[in-house]
Amino acid sequence: MEVEKKIQAEVVMKKLRIKEFFKDFDNLRKGTVSETQFRRILDMTTIALNDQEFNSLLNKYKQPNGLVNYKDFVDNIDRVFTTPGIEKDPLYKVSGVDYNTTLAARRKFLVKRLE
Repeated sequence: MEVEKKIQAEVVMKKLRIKEFFKDFDNLRKGTVSETQFRRILDMTTIALNDQEFNSLLNKYKQPNGLVNYKDFVDNIDRVFTTPGIEKDPLYKVSGVDYNTTLAARRKFLVKRLE
């Protein structure tokens, strides 16, 4: 999903631990937040999303009960840093963060500065 790649690039560039933003809103650690909380948390991370991008995230992560599964969202975003379950395969080689990982975020950042 293109919006997730955009968020991953921003997370890498800004060195954000996006999971930490969600913990304050999920006291019971169930891995879900309301739609309003999800929007507010993304705004707190200073990752700018337009309505179309936000709605595409909601379509993917919103559960039938109306809550948003942020745990799956965070796991997908954090794949840019590591691979889940890597502790079970100690010889697995993780690809590092390279020039292309942050390209989308850097382009956006440079365009803003030139305006």
